[in-house]
Amino acid sequence: MSSRRSSDNTYVTASYVSDQLEQLKADLASHEIAESTSAVNEAHSKNPLGVDQELSGVDKAAKSLGVDSEAWKPIKFMNNAHYKHLVASNALDENLNKRIEAFVRASAA
Repeated sequence: MSSRRSSDNTYVTASYVSDQLEQLKADLASHEIAESTSAVNEAHSKNPLGVDQELSGVDKAAKSLGVDSEAWKPIKFMNNAHYKHLVASNALDENLNKRIEAFVRASAA
């Protein structure tokens, strides 16, 4: 098989491609820094008192997803029924069951 070369003798060197790639990386990094700075400034303008510091880790994670923390409260009767079913069917490890019972007692106090 023969290959035919085009009459266009424009060749790109590896150093040229490398330089262009580095320039694109630098542009992307500066763009990401600018975006994160504007996001922080926007968040600070919406919440200048830093109320987020009072949120728990779960609430912060939910807020970062855009979920209202009040919308995802546990359904107590369903959790209790499921737990009773697991205990009755002996589906829980004894250690796990003890830890759950200890947590229930500690959270009730």
